Amino acid sequence: MQSFKPIPFWFLNDDFDKEEIEVQLDIMKNNGVDAIFLHVRDGNIGEGYGTALFYNNIKFIVEQAKRCNIKAWLYDEDSYPSGNLGGKIVLDRPELQARALKVIKIDVKDGGVVREVLGRVKGLYGYIVQNIDGVEKVKILDENFGPVRRNWYKAEVDRVYCPDLQDLSYKHVRGETNYTEILFEAEVPEDCEVYVAYLEPVYIDQRFSAMADCLNIETTKAFIQGTHEKYRKFVGEYFGKEIPGIFIDEPSTGGILPYTGKLEERFFADFGYKLEDNYYKLCGDYNGDRAKVRKDYALICARMFNENFISPIKKWCDENGLIFAGHFGGEEGLFSQMLRGQNIYRNTRTMGLPGFDIITYNIGSAKRPMLISGANLVVSAATHQKKQTVLAECFALCPFDFGYKGLKRMGDWLFVNGINLLVPHAFHYGYSAFQRADAGKSYFFQDAKFDEYLKFANYAERCCKLLHQYKRNNEILAVLPYSALSEEIPLPYGHSGLQRNSRVNDIENLYFEFVSNATKVQLGFDCADIQAVYDAQISNGTLCMGDGNYKKVIVFTVGEEEKKLLRYLKNSNVDVIEYQSSLDIFKRSSLLVGETDDLMAYRKKSENGELLLLFNNSEKYCQFGVNVDKNAYVYDAEKDQTLSLSVIDGKVNLALNAYQSLFLILTNDTLECNNVYQLPKETTYNAQEFNGADLTYKPKGMRTVIEKWMLCTQKDGEKTFEGQIRWARLRDVLGTQDDIYKDRYKVPFFDRAPRQASIYPQRVIYRAEIECEDQTDYILIDKWTISGNFKIIFNGKEIEKEEFVKKRIYDKSNLAFYPEWKKGKNIIEILFEQGEEFDGINGELYVMKNGQN
Repeated sequence: MQSFKPIPFWFLNDDFDKEEIEVQLDIMKNNGVDAIFLHVRDGNIGEGYGTALFYNNIKFIVEQAKRCNIKAWLYDEDSYPSGNLGGKIVLDRPELQARALKVIKIDVKDGGVVREVLGRVKGLYGYIVQNIDGVEKVKILDENFGPVRRNWYKAEVDRVYCPDLQDLSYKHVRGETNYTEILFEAEVPEDCEVYVAYLEPVYIDQRFSAMADCLNIETTKAFIQGTHEKYRKFVGEYFGKEIPGIFIDEPSTGGILPYTGKLEERFFADFGYKLEDNYYKLCGDYNGDRAKVRKDYALICARMFNENFISPIKKWCDENGLIFAGHFGGEEGLFSQMLRGQNIYRNTRTMGLPGFDIITYNIGSAKRPMLISGANLVVSAATHQKKQTVLAECFALCPFDFGYKGLKRMGDWLFVNGINLLVPHAFHYGYSAFQRADAGKSYFFQDAKFDEYLKFANYAERCCKLLHQYKRNNEILAVLPYSALSEEIPLPYGHSGLQRNSRVNDIENLYFEFVSNATKVQLGFDCADIQAVYDAQISNGTLCMGDGNYKKVIVFTVGEEEKKLLRYLKNSNVDVIEYQSSLDIFKRSSLLVGETDDLMAYRKKSENGELLLLFNNSEKYCQFGVNVDKNAYVYDAEKDQTLSLSVIDGKVNLALNAYQSLFLILTNDTLECNNVYQLPKETTYNAQEFNGADLTYKPKGMRTVIEKWMLCTQKDGEKTFEGQIRWARLRDVLGTQDDIYKDRYKVPFFDRAPRQASIYPQRVIYRAEIECEDQTDYILIDKWTISGNFKIIFNGKEIEKEEFVKKRIYDKSNLAFYPEWKKGKNIIEILFEQGEEFDGINGELYVMKNGQN
């Protein structure tokens, strides 16, 4: 029997411990959790990802999950984005590092020799472009790149060249050069433009450093061999049973304007002309005839990513009995997909269990339609592949006071957008210091609102079960203006990076305006790219795509391909509308009656009727009517009961409070009812219930939290800093070790620049005041709370190590000490005699009520 419960991420973010694994899985089992995703996450620093020991640990987890009757879904990366093998792919094979294509224009005034230092890159081609009598003439340069070393310094060395002279002191002074860069240099005539195309390595800040080239099939082979095949070796016996599938998370093509070694070869094979002759047309400052090259470039990158990365993984999963689940990055942005060589609609169609990601506790609305657009995109792609289930990775970055009402608000919003399976950021394995605040709170047993999460999970299960009993029922298809947007890549550069031009803004705004208007009048629609429309069957004016049958198609005629599609559909006798701002299509639906601008509606059908999910996406009480021609019932998913409705003159009257939802069942059948529906009383909207702001974890039994400190630092008898801070490491307050090493490659000094000495170590005191309330209280810390060699001094007395006792409150690393309290003000100090830059306080300390845990 299929389960419809949320499948939470279990962040494996700490060192492996069999006892802890068993404890936490038992807690899940005893609280009705029947499936989890094993999400390897930052914090697991003691064991190597991908080693035999790691996979044996995974095997132990899977076996223990089986004991608890819990399905253990796999996760294919060491955190994210997928495709990097925790950074190992590039370390093993540097040639597989992703490289971004950069095309720049060099300012030329009166001709002559031009020189441009490009950095540590690979030069491709230079282009001298002249316009002679309206005809563009291009000279392509491929021998105009060379190394240059601009940074140098003077160094003293003690160097001898013969072994028998090594006892002699012989000082040298030498000029040293380093940091090789690539220079473009060319002689340029007057009245011309100069462009340069080159490749720049792609790095990921604070993650793997180097990004793997996921347009390259060799990367995919290495990724599958290092992750999927390893899983098959160690836990393959559970595939398709205890392990239903594997999750892919935000795989990337690389940088803006992605590139791979066979890009030019594939481009010529598909389009019959050379990309290398036309790179200059990808420059944001080029204003000539550029549309075809840019569209073809975007298209070939999207094809290669799908064919060389996504499809092989899907094939492997199918062959091994696993469901290929997950999502891509930035589903809500249209232009960003083109810019990074992705067509997320088409990639989503490849998935076995497609998904959407919402990294916020905010929700989309008619005023903010991008998130609605993103959810609609992946649900549409699933519909066109006849896939009933669409997941959402959700509840990331929620504050610690976020509970049932906030979860329900977000869940209902996802449901009304077509999502019917939730994958929450919910369970943290490790819960010390920075771990407990990773990507927002955990809703697991450590948290005071765990019961509220379980209540919501049961509610979500009932909602998703009902949603699965009906099929999506939209008769309108909107064609995504991908082609027109791709004509604008990559955009010019400015001081803040890529600058969106007016045409990009106009195209995206036009589409989002359509989404907004459709939302206001509860107009259901699906979306697709141009190629999917051409591939669709047309029967008696109806466009048929999977489970979607469309009697009306919306085309945004903002580019030549879109205009061509419009003509094709008209010739095929399809009811097609060229979208403009105000159209008859946005006449309010005859279904709803009343002030319904803030109502969102999701309609699904079955053989005997229809399901209508309504969501009040506003802070105001909303009372409205629904015209019906069948028996009408309300399903109360919170109480799991069906309510009868009074139909008067073909209409039922309903109401919703702020951010509440309602299931309306319209059917030819007669349903057994538990009670009679009554209009809810208007309640006062409380923003805090939905938009929490507390970023501090508060364990059960806490009296007060210590998170604000007076920091005093001293070196060589001189004070270097004194001020009030929240908990922090020394480097967060005082800076990095040595400015010389801030830049990875450059030596940022010349011949006479003095070397800057390190400011570490420092003598540091973190000091806080605590008011005494109960002399039996104790203070709680964990293994990550304080890093470095430190002493804790309480009211002038050092707390000795033997005074610490283990006291599990939220995990087994918890330590407690019972200080000698004074009435009134008490002083706690954390002393570092030789504090280094990564020493300091990483999280809160807690004063706990003794005997109340």
